[in-house]
Amino acid sequence: MDKATGTTAFMRPTNDNPTEVLLALDRELDHEVNLVLYGRAALCLGFSDAPVEFGTTQDVDGIIRLSQLPVLMEDNGFWEAPSNRCGCRTCMNSETHSKGLCRV
Repeated sequence: MDKATGTTAFMRPTNDNPTEVLLALDRELDHEVNLVLYGRAALCLGFSDAPVEFGTTQDVDGIIRLSQLPVLMEDNGFWEAPSNRCGCRTCMNSETHSKGLCRV
């Protein structure tokens, strides 16, 4: 992640919801975590010509590989990063909550 631009090789600078959610997660983590994304968020982030409505999705779906499971089971930082600090059930923190990226 390039902290100056808020982008990676796969993420373009934009105001789409998937980028906002993943940047919020990245700020909460203190180490690298490899994620496999799928769904609208993955299409939004992976293709410059993705339909605009894919950027309005309010979640980012990911797959945890079985080979990652033993390491991630011991990684409290990974599980605590999206700890619902705002108090609702579905968002990551007050930052994503204030942007409407959760469903109360």
